[in-house]
Amino acid sequence: MKLQEALTTVANARAHAVDKRVALACGIEPLHLRTYLEAHYATRLAGHRLELECGLYGDLEGNIDRAATSACDAVAIVFEWGDLDPRLGLRSVGAWSGPIYDEIIADVNARLARMAQAVERITAHKLVALSPPTIPWMIAGSTIAAQHSAFELALAHALASFLVRVSHSPRALVVHPAQLERLSPPSQRHDPRMELAVGFPYRLPHASALAELIVTLLFPPAPKKALITDLDDTLWKGLVGEIGADKVTWTHADGSQLHGMYQLVLRQLADMGVLLGVASKNDPDVVRMALAREELWIEGSRFFPVHASWSPKSQSVTAILEFWNISAEDVVFIDDSQIELDEVSRIHPGLECVLFTPSDPVQALRSFEKLRTLFGRPRISHDDTQRSASLRAIAAFEVDRGAGSNHAAFIQSLDGVVSFRRDERVDQERVLQLLNKTNQFNLNGRRVADQELARLVEQPDGFVVEVAYRDRYGSLGTIGVVAGRLEADRLSVLHWVLSCRAFSRNLEHHMLQRLIQVAGERPLHLAYEHTARNGPLQQFLAALAVPLDSPLILAPARAAELLLDQLPHALRAADG
Repeated sequence: MKLQEALTTVANARAHAVDKRVALACGIEPLHLRTYLEAHYATRLAGHRLELECGLYGDLEGNIDRAATSACDAVAIVFEWGDLDPRLGLRSVGAWSGPIYDEIIADVNARLARMAQAVERITAHKLVALSPPTIPWMIAGSTIAAQHSAFELALAHALASFLVRVSHSPRALVVHPAQLERLSPPSQRHDPRMELAVGFPYRLPHASALAELIVTLLFPPAPKKALITDLDDTLWKGLVGEIGADKVTWTHADGSQLHGMYQLVLRQLADMGVLLGVASKNDPDVVRMALAREELWIEGSRFFPVHASWSPKSQSVTAILEFWNISAEDVVFIDDSQIELDEVSRIHPGLECVLFTPSDPVQALRSFEKLRTLFGRPRISHDDTQRSASLRAIAAFEVDRGAGSNHAAFIQSLDGVVSFRRDERVDQERVLQLLNKTNQFNLNGRRVADQELARLVEQPDGFVVEVAYRDRYGSLGTIGVVAGRLEADRLSVLHWVLSCRAFSRNLEHHMLQRLIQVAGERPLHLAYEHTARNGPLQQFLAALAVPLDSPLILAPARAAELLLDQLPHALRAADG
């Protein structure tokens, strides 16, 4: 992004209210980095505006400490070698030779240890994007420039140890050096004139690239939930219907290594909790035999459902989306044929379509990297890893539910168990995931920032209840959240969501019962808002004969009366 474009973008963004605040903790003069951060945020999120809090020049540690107590939503920490020891910077003068090397290394280690403690304090409640040194310091050292000296390696070791330590927190996000190199080659980053003149060490393209990655880390697009793949010349090499299930290949010995790598990519995605389905123009029996081969580098059972037919692939994709009950915008479709991708994209324009080209290794590897970007997330939760298993449980549940005529009796037969966790015991990462991705059973569609959730968990009048469920079909994991404030004269329910995985089990009734218990004698004030997608929530309220007003008010006695005969599951002892 050119500087003039960035300035214009920032000026236009000032017409909008500030919706996010970020503390920029650095030791350099922020100057154009600040402009680019605001501009890239406004570009990524049109109609939104970012406000930056910047600290004092040359006081990296102090700025990090101030960020820890700031009311900001997130923190960006940018530092260079000169911030770790002034003798490694251009604006300070100090000896580098002999025993001074050991002294510098000791000082750098000590400063990084203090920074790690500060980052750990911040990441207890806020996201932190970390940009470690991007400008190499190649002046100090007694070796020729082609030789990496022991001193430089010791500095690199100290930095790596620091980054490994802080990255154990899912809220500490480190800028990937390989991605930065693609956007900004190392030889084109440093502007020594500007650093000497005003303390800003970056060329403008480098400042733009760094700001873009920081904004992406702090405000990433929602990860995709599912992937639908083709089979022939995609999952394996060969047309299985022509050569047979035992003849398709995916190994280096057969000249089809990239198909094997693709299988391993899918296996990793499945381990992350990504749903995998198959849309293939093939005979179902032949496909079944091929997916049953034990040599596959991903088990055929990982794909569910598998649609093999001679119909257009868009029809198979439609059936899979309906089965998963998720929108096309949450799904990626992979095929080796651009014609098939275009046909599917025409019917499902929101679907992300990716061309797999095993004949071109460069493009194939880029497609694997794209999948990492589309599906990546800071942390993989237990609920993520159980998603595929719960999907099969849901399918079995729906089949059995449809076979009977007495729904109430069927629900009673599930041997269901509902469990609750409250406040500091909740898994905040999973709770945020549910609050910000659940649409159909959602009280108002409002999204929740990390900081807001932390306040509800920690403040005396706040409450957050996490709901989990299991029955004879297996565990669905965490499937619901209710949160709000317990005020003197009311229980204000600000958020109430229930995953679509848990529909048709009367779990919303158990959640309402829990709200009544939290409220005591206070009335329930539900911050209900109609959205285009929260029809199931509206149907639940309508079934209880609750008028859809805003705010929606329920007296505890009336709410308890509405729940009669609607609580079919056992409760695990609530934990407070």
